[in-house]
Amino acid sequence: MANFEAATFSGNARFQEAAFSGDAWFDTGSFQAAASFEKCVFSERADFSAIRVERAFSLADVSFSRVPDFIQANFAEAPRLDNLRIRPGFIESGRFWTSLVMRFSGGDRDVPARWRALKRIAIQGHDHEREQVFFPMEIRSARFVTDWPLHWRLWERTYFAGMLRFWFGCAYQLVSEFGRSVLKPAFFWCVAILLFAALYLGESQRLGPENEQSYWTNLKGVAVSAQPFVTGSEVADQNACTKRRDGAIQPLEAELAKGTSAVAEALHLALSNGSVLGGIGGPDAARRTYGCLYGFVRDDAGNLSPIVPASVSNWSLIQKTISVILIFLFGLAIRNMLKVR
Repeated sequence: MANFEAATFSGNARFQEAAFSGDAWFDTGSFQAAASFEKCVFSERADFSAIRVERAFSLADVSFSRVPDFIQANFAEAPRLDNLRIRPGFIESGRFWTSLVMRFSGGDRDVPARWRALKRIAIQGHDHEREQVFFPMEIRSARFVTDWPLHWRLWERTYFAGMLRFWFGCAYQLVSEFGRSVLKPAFFWCVAILLFAALYLGESQRLGPENEQSYWTNLKGVAVSAQPFVTGSEVADQNACTKRRDGAIQPLEAELAKGTSAVAEALHLALSNGSVLGGIGGPDAARRTYGCLYGFVRDDAGNLSPIVPASVSNWSLIQKTISVILIFLFGLAIRNMLKVR
């Protein structure tokens, strides 16, 4: 163990390439001149809490095996953190199941504050890259410490806020890796397009004279049912926009139905809602899409108006909301990748 607790370094303090195999204590120390820990290796705990640094302080190329403690550390100038490496254990990294078991056995509950102190130092030094590393670790390490998935004392603001942070943090990590992944939001956006296209297509089949089975078939990704439509003595393709509808529902005109199908129009509707640009290509395109999928009904004036089922309107609203969130996370990841503030 190296104990420099409350030590005062009046001259330059140079620890370059030192290897600390045990705990290293520098807490409440004072560095009145330049201090350098470049290329040091800390194998155990490193405590720099409440230190006071008057001049330069370098942690470049330092390797920590545990999260160092810089809580309440005061720097006249932001320290250098280039190529800083922290390899935390299961508790300090916030890994789900192992973290849960270890925390019940009495894990260190100061870890979130240590990550938060490191984030503050990175912000002070305008080190955007390190900030984007320390912020997720602060959220993850707080799980099962201050933030729990469920809690019976929901009437207390602290516990309720912790529960919300737990679930929103998990969702933020899953969907965008805390705003650092470009591929994850794009992937979930594509999945949402396919899922909602199947829903729109399934509603189209449900409105036809066929049985309900084709609705669930479409939700499973099967575009065409094994049961063909029969109109008189002719057999029509299930995906044809000109298929016969029940009652007063009229099909799409044959001229507009050329070159399209119910599957294509369902994908078009899902893509339009997913792009959140408003509309689905103008009134003519909207008439073709809704008319192909759900048919027309004649109003009191004798005009044919495309049908928009209430369920489709609700699903469109849900899809647009999800798409706005995913597009925002995609843009956030681009911004973080380019280090734009």
